[in-house]
Amino acid sequence: MSFFSQSDAPTLAVPAGWLGVAVSLLYVATDAGELATGGAFREQLVATYIALLGMPFAVLGLHAAGVGGGTLRSLIGAVGYAASFAVFSGVTLVAVVEGATDYGTLARRLSPLYEVSGAVMALGGAVFADAIRRARIAPRWTAWLLLAGSAVSIPIALLPIDPNWQILANTLRNVAGVGLGCTLIATKSNSARMR
Repeated sequence: MSFFSQSDAPTLAVPAGWLGVAVSLLYVATDAGELATGGAFREQLVATYIALLGMPFAVLGLHAAGVGGGTLRSLIGAVGYAASFAVFSGVTLVAVVEGATDYGTLARRLSPLYEVSGAVMALGGAVFADAIRRARIAPRWTAWLLLAGSAVSIPIALLPIDPNWQILANTLRNVAGVGLGCTLIATKSNSARMR
């Protein structure tokens, strides 16, 4: 069952693809900056805020363009995954305003909102990944990376380990986002050439 017009999906494919690529690469770059400098800093936090602010639009655009097959499963997963990033952008904005540079302290301060949003992100990401895998529109590795990045977020958040390990989960999910975006861009480009 489709929740968008199949004729609209190609129109959405290129903008959704480019947005998915852009916000995913920006998020990876901000995480790399944080790792390279040993912590968050204002410019990095602002860039992270921009990436997180764009992520819900990218995720919902990927769904609407059909990477999850336009199914109810895809919609539920995409909405959950996107909603968590809306909350995370707010968390990052708090960090920017307060000048917070310690992830662990910020996460504890915003508990339980932070943990609930993380659980919604992991569950939504897993459901969306399953829809992507079932749809067989994008390369399967994109679904598996999204699933892996979503799944490892939970133990990383719950175990008493360095919070920088969350960057591993972020990177897995963001590489999936780049792959999904590139799939949409390439698919649209190839179909335009065939006309």
